[in-house]
Amino acid sequence: MIPRLKDLYLKKTRQEIMKQHNFKNISQVPIFEKIVINVGVGEAKENSKLLTATVEELTAMTGQKAIITRAKKSISNFKIRKGMAIGTKVTLRGNRMWEFFDRFVNIALPRVRDFRGLDPEAFDKSNNYSLGIKEQIIFPEINYDKVEKIHGMDITFVIKNRKKIEAVKDFLSSLGLPFRKVIMQDVQSQASRKSGMISDQTDSQKNIDRRKSGESPGDTENQNGSDRLKSAENQKSVESPEKTDNLKRAGSQKNGIKSEKMNDSKNGDNKEHSLRRNNGKKSID
Repeated sequence: MIPRLKDLYLKKTRQEIMKQHNFKNISQVPIFEKIVINVGVGEAKENSKLLTATVEELTAMTGQKAIITRAKKSISNFKIRKGMAIGTKVTLRGNRMWEFFDRFVNIALPRVRDFRGLDPEAFDKSNNYSLGIKEQIIFPEINYDKVEKIHGMDITFVIKNRKKIEAVKDFLSSLGLPFRKVIMQDVQSQASRKSGMISDQTDSQKNIDRRKSGESPGDTENQNGSDRLKSAENQKSVESPEKTDNLKRAGSQKNGIKSEKMNDSKNGDNKEHSLRRNNGKKSID
């Protein structure tokens, strides 16, 4: 039997993509070449049972026997020798590839926690799409009670006729791959980041031009600081008439209070002087 998504692609999706992108030949329309699922098991050098369990889980998920991947060279920092088993992978083609994609899109992805869509920009230079999964338990074939350790995996969709990335995106989305929609806030944040980068570039270019002309950026900063001080002094000197009137009144009031105090002190001194004179006269008499 033909898989469901393959039948949908041959009867409907391929014709729609041809019309959208004005393809003249069917061989120009994108189609799956293979799907590669790769799992790295770094602890396999210490625990061989973990590797065998991972192979069994990957075989159950894909319906095809997984192969063990081995190190191509020795790396002393990671305690890896050449030929050591460090992971497992499966390469799917034909009907198994289409069936795995159908189960992955319609059963596994909806079981991902806090799923908000896939990144629409995760294409490589060859326009193949890759994604990462953090937990293997999203697949219903995995028995949670028998899982020794939670691990992730990398899935790569290798596509034929992938010259136009827009056609590849339409091909994957038409088969049900849920891409995340770009929100206007994300677009604005990206634009603000770009504008900030441009302003930084212009500032650096100005500094370079100043250095070439013989000026240092410190001189310009000192000039800016002196200009700021001058502007502050000018603002202080130019005050409103109301403030000046209030200051004058306050000054006059203070002067009046001081003059009153001086007069009082003078009067007191005169009284004491007159009393002393009178006392002196009485003593003479």
